[in-house]
This record gives sequence, structure tokens and C-alpha cells, in this order.
Amino acid sequence: EGCGGEGGGGLGLATVSVSDLPSARSSWRPLRPPRAGSHIEDVDVYSGWLALYERRAAVPCLSLLRLSLPPPAVSTACSAAPPAVRSEEPVPLPTRGGPCRLLPLPRGFGAQELHFELSTLAKAQAVYSYSLEARSLSLLRAAAPPQRPAATPPPE
Repeated sequence: EGCGGEGGGGLGLATVSVSDLPSARSSWRPLRPPRAGSHIEDVDVYSGWLALYERRAAVPCLSLLRLSLPPPAVSTACSAAPPAVRSEEPVPLPTRGGPCRLLPLPRGFGAQELHFELSTLAKAQAVYSYSLEARSLSLLRAAAPPQRPAATPPPE
């Protein structure tokens, strides 16, 4: 099922126009509904994208929300309408040993790739890059092999 399951419960995302702040929860517009068994741990914001780092059934996963952005406001940035989700897609993570820790490495708002650290039961922490446009995953830095202690000579 990955990150794409449906259902209620969990934590969702909502938007509100800056010009409406502070606002009552009743004026928030749903961006992504809550999902049963899903816990959002972090969100990275990019121009036209949201990267959601979440746990589903205790397993870390990463989803991308492609946003439909409203046209730029004529008067001020505060009068711009909030975005809407155009599509959602899971980022395929290396699964050998099952992901156990996923840590975002934030990039700039205009970046076209996201970076994150991933560790599994079978592999130590490594750094990956995911291209938002090409939708491709690359290993940036593999984990250093464990250092073995130097052998000590037996006492004489």
C-alpha cells in the first residue's frame, strides 16, 4: 500500500490565505485529507511541490504533492489564493532491509531536487537525491563502512 492508502484519521494538511490570518479553523481549506495510520513527521516546501515525510503503519515513506498554484496576485502577495493539490505520488525508496529512518535535508524553495538521509536495518545511513522533474532517485553519498578496531597483540 505504501504511502498512497486512503481512509480517515491521522493528520491532514490545510491552507489558508495569508490575508485571512489569524483565522478560525473553520476557514481553512483542506489540501490533503487525514489518512488512517499515517503520521506526518516533516514537510519540505518547494516552488510548486510539497515533500511529505511520514510514517504509515510505522514505516517511513516519502510522498510528493504537486501543487496547482494560483496566478500571481496583482496587488500584494498576501491576497494570493492558497494552492491546491494537482497530484500525489510516492517516492520509491530503497527497501532492502526495510526503511527505518528517513531524515529530510532541506533545500532552497526554488530547488528542483530534494535530498534526504535514509537508513535501513541492512544498510547504514546514506544520502539520496530525488529529482522533482525527472522523478529519479540517485545515491549521493553512501554510508562509510564500519571501522573495525585494530587487533591488539597478545600480552607477553
